[in-house]
Amino acid sequence: MLVVVNYASHPSPCYPGLPFPEMEKRSVQLANLLSTATDVRDGNELSERGLYLDLQSWSYRVFDLELSR
Repeated sequence: MLVVVNYASHPSPCYPGLPFPEMEKRSVQLANLLSTATDVRDGNELSERGLYLDLQSWSYRVFDLELSR
């Protein structure tokens, strides 16, 4: 599970790091637990660069992460 919070009073684009070696060479499904949205990302990209998010002030996101087999 990944929870990201913007405590700033202004919008904040960010790349939260996901340093999980088990994601490498796999796909990662991110299910937004606050909506019905899901997205599949490359695990190598997530572990190297992080997940791009553009959070508005005082907002947050909650994701369930599931690795492909």
